Amino acid sequence: MKLGKAKVLLIGVGGLGSPIALYLAAAGVGRIGLVDDDVVSESNLQRQVLYTESEVGQPKVICAARRLQALNSQLVVDTYPCRLTGENAEELISPYDLVIDGCDNFPTRYLISDVSARLHIPYIYGAIREFDGTVIVVSHDREFLDGLVTKVYEFGGGVVKEHIGGIYDFLQKKQMENLNELQLSQSPTSEARKAAPEPVSESKLSYEAQKEQARKARKLEKQVAECEERISKLEQQIQELENKMATPEGASDMQLYEQHRQLKQQVASEEEEWERLSLELEELK
Repeated sequence: MKLGKAKVLLIGVGGLGSPIALYLAAAGVGRIGLVDDDVVSESNLQRQVLYTESEVGQPKVICAARRLQALNSQLVVDTYPCRLTGENAEELISPYDLVIDGCDNFPTRYLISDVSARLHIPYIYGAIREFDGTVIVVSHDREFLDGLVTKVYEFGGGVVKEHIGGIYDFLQKKQMENLNELQLSQSPTSEARKAAPEPVSESKLSYEAQKEQARKARKLEKQVAECEERISKLEQQIQELENKMATPEGASDMQLYEQHRQLKQQVASEEEEWERLSLELEELK
């Protein structure tokens, strides 16, 4: 059978990639490559049908491979527990007959498209651009939203406002840099700030008050810079780990996956701290 000799690379085994992988395995595809650097989390279980509660914290590609081979014992599954990058894309894609995109961001999609075109390998991606109905999308990922939506609905103050255009049109109209600003502007503390008297301008502050404000700003700037440095170091460690995980020896080393999970958690924590400090600094200026 032709399907039995087919080699398909699936990039991303999350909400879109999970059912795709199951259908490919059930259809009798002979070899499937899985690319994903993430681990299973509890929030995945309600929509990523490949995984179970007992697999939380484990690499998605390893769990997916087990499930697919249980469905089709003749299936060969190649696991790549790493992120697709400009450095490894050609090496990962070139051995396969077909590439299917199950990822959730446009930079990766552009990369897959460029490499697939260069290698003359067919590329399939999921999209709803030509859907005749209406799809409501809830997300804080503005890159994702900008490539998808044609209307934005704003909920706040007990009313719903319709805005024609993409997410960047909406942000430009609201004179905002990102969606977090909108959330802050609609918070109770924001309403309280609006009701409060206008703050005294810097020119009217006393000399001592100006000195104190400048001191706080310098301290926050230093903390922000230190936070950025920590994030940079953590991301470098993650990249080094992913390089090891992409090797045949590293692919089965569960300690590497645990280290990878912990580093990801540290990055998320540092990013939250960076956002908090940046907001404080912005309020001082």
